[in-house]
Amino acid sequence: MFTNNAYKAMYGEGWAEDWEGKYTKNGLYLKRDELRKTFNAQTLEEAIDTKLERIDYTPPKGALVTTDKVRLWVIGQALGISVGSNSLFVSDKGIISVPTENVTNAWIKT
Repeated sequence: MFTNNAYKAMYGEGWAEDWEGKYTKNGLYLKRDELRKTFNAQTLEEAIDTKLERIDYTPPKGALVTTDKVRLWVIGQALGISVGSNSLFVSDKGIISVPTENVTNAWIKT
């Protein structure tokens, strides 16, 4: 919930507070088919589209972003937060900075 907590710090509320705890069962991450059923979406992007506005331009500071250039979670992407020319993501080595050109999708709060 790194990105949700970052959103909460920036905007006063998280972008996915209602998702908290729904992606695990008995301490294990749900498999993709279970996630699809739980979130009523076929893809991560489709699920996030129900909460935020997807943009097709360089993400501004504070945008939710995805990439496949760092640790790939069961969702096939990593979620991060844009901080300008880079975005921050959780990896096996902690928080890492990834150049914006490696961002695959971005969403903003509307």
